[in-house]
Amino acid sequence: MKLKKFAGLGLIFGFIFSFSMICGCGGGGDSSGSSTTTTPTTSTPTTAPSGQNVSDKGIVMGKITDENGAAVSSVSVTLDSTTIASNEQGFFVIEQVTAGTDKVLRYSKAGYVPGTKTVNVVAGQESFANLSLKAVGISQQLTGSAGGTVTDDRTDGQNGSIIIPANAVVNAAGAPVSSYTVELTTLLPSDPNYSSLFPGKFLGGSTPGSTANPQPLISYGVVNVDLKDSQGNKVFLASGAKATINFPIDPAHDPGTSTVPIWYLDENTGVWIQEGTAAKSGSFYTADVSHLTPWNVDIMMPDRSTKVVEVVGLDGALVQNAFVIVEGTGYRQTGYTGSAGTVSLVTRANDTIRVWAEKGTLKSAVTTETAASSGNSKTNRIELIEPLVTVTMSWGVNPSDLDSHMTGPLTGTSRFHVWYSDQGSLSLSPYCSLDTDDTTSYGPEIVTVTKLVPGVYRYSVHNYSTQSSFKMESSGCVVNVVIPKSGIIRRYDIPASNPANGNLWVVFELTVDSTGNIALADVNQFKETNPSGQAVD
Repeated sequence: MKLKKFAGLGLIFGFIFSFSMICGCGGGGDSSGSSTTTTPTTSTPTTAPSGQNVSDKGIVMGKITDENGAAVSSVSVTLDSTTIASNEQGFFVIEQVTAGTDKVLRYSKAGYVPGTKTVNVVAGQESFANLSLKAVGISQQLTGSAGGTVTDDRTDGQNGSIIIPANAVVNAAGAPVSSYTVELTTLLPSDPNYSSLFPGKFLGGSTPGSTANPQPLISYGVVNVDLKDSQGNKVFLASGAKATINFPIDPAHDPGTSTVPIWYLDENTGVWIQEGTAAKSGSFYTADVSHLTPWNVDIMMPDRSTKVVEVVGLDGALVQNAFVIVEGTGYRQTGYTGSAGTVSLVTRANDTIRVWAEKGTLKSAVTTETAASSGNSKTNRIELIEPLVTVTMSWGVNPSDLDSHMTGPLTGTSRFHVWYSDQGSLSLSPYCSLDTDDTTSYGPEIVTVTKLVPGVYRYSVHNYSTQSSFKMESSGCVVNVVIPKSGIIRRYDIPASNPANGNLWVVFELTVDSTGNIALADVNQFKETNPSGQAVD
């Protein structure tokens, strides 16, 4: 049985060397830059295809947690035409994604409210999405001929509800259903992690019925309703039928008006579409709706100001493609830094806001401050350690347990070894960490480096399941190495030929010189190591 020691990803400190990509071959070295031969000796060298540059595409990684911050495994994640599942620690990787802005990520798992978020994908770069799922509030069965009322079951009693008339629900073919299950969940702005759990973006089309010219929204609550038949298939309100939704008024976040616009989520864009209004009735806003999607009571953000954020590394260099979040009560605005390392986001004037930046698995400190007054702006600088090198590894169902190994230089001639038994650190030497170790097929496993020192870094994949069970060369294993500052993504497919039956695939080497420049060299060979992988060099 594997013993696992997980590395924390909190606040990370330490000087980061800048570097550029240069041509070169894998060589040797220690922390002083002296040269020795380091190409691994193979049992029987195999001729294998080289890695392929796929820098015209991007990589999207992410981690999925529940409302309490616990990882959620086996979540189905879809981007473009690719669908994958999160691993045991909630991580996922989607490779070779066509570049584009506001690409929609959809993610779902039985028992949770489906999620929708957007992500920007940049060629030659990695994008990381921290995603949250909320458990369904209540699940209740109704008969088609009777309909009925379903009310959420929140511990604070602030429960949304829906009233569905008799004979109002049909299947995809338009035929009435005899019974169906209503899954209903209420989200309120005072809930912890409200903005993380909020579906889509806090943006709504500027005119009713449209997503055009989206504007910032202030949300006062969401009621999500899903209808399913006995086989779990989605069912719908019949044409001409309407259901009544009651949105509870958050005592800490009351709009104080007799009516509030209601909005439904356009799941193709992540933007909300206004469709009518909800009228205040006691402690609720009530509206009749003709279709069931996530529904939201919002207003367009009034009294706007601007927050300008500059993101730099600890060496003072500008950080491009950092994801910046500005969060206030009932809203979150996000954006990516451009070539100048800055992004401008809309805030509610004089509001108390939280600001931070993320890139890869790394996150800056969170600052709390007061937004600028109406029509004005405030600028501040955020320090963020960015990943200098990221390696992702994924595979098929067998072998069930492939392991990532990164070795590299330390003081003198010694070397570090990051693997499942010692997952390293991003804040201390060796400034390299295995972020996730998957033992139940598919992956991904992710290795991140935040500081490079002179010498040779070597990445390998070990068959912990042993070659006697399933051959690693038949695993469909794929490794991607991402070097963001150089805009480089290189992909390696495991060679199909392994005549000596080696249990270790040595994939590539990074050679770092005394000035911080690096050279990436393919190795792509099999060799033999001890069964645990402890002797990987």
